[in-house]
Amino acid sequence: MPEGTAPSASPAPKRRRTEPDTGKVQVAVQKFGKETRAVNEVDVVLTTITAAIAEYRESLAETNERVPELDTYEREVEYEFTAQDELIDEHKLLQSALRRSGLQQRKLREQLLHVRLERSVRKSV
Repeated sequence: MPEGTAPSASPAPKRRRTEPDTGKVQVAVQKFGKETRAVNEVDVVLTTITAAIAEYRESLAETNERVPELDTYEREVEYEFTAQDELIDEHKLLQSALRRSGLQQRKLREQLLHVRLERSVRKSV
């Protein structure tokens, strides 16, 4: 052994590389079919929970522990939040369709009033 160096009992622990906190969170969005949809609150919550589970899983990996219940919990959370996400998207689509049908109904009423007005003018002449 070279002079001036002490034998090390164990290698230094690996430090995780952390990125500076920019205040931004990358959110995964479920994509169904060919359409891309906007991010909603459920996406943000699901991403946060998934990140927390992944961090906990990493801490368990350092101690070589395996918790099968954690996998089950993660799948259940993903399933429930994805179902909720789909319901929110469906609700938004229905609201949009309702607005469009209301506009269409107003246009048809205006056309009906216009036709009635024209007929009343023709009768009076």
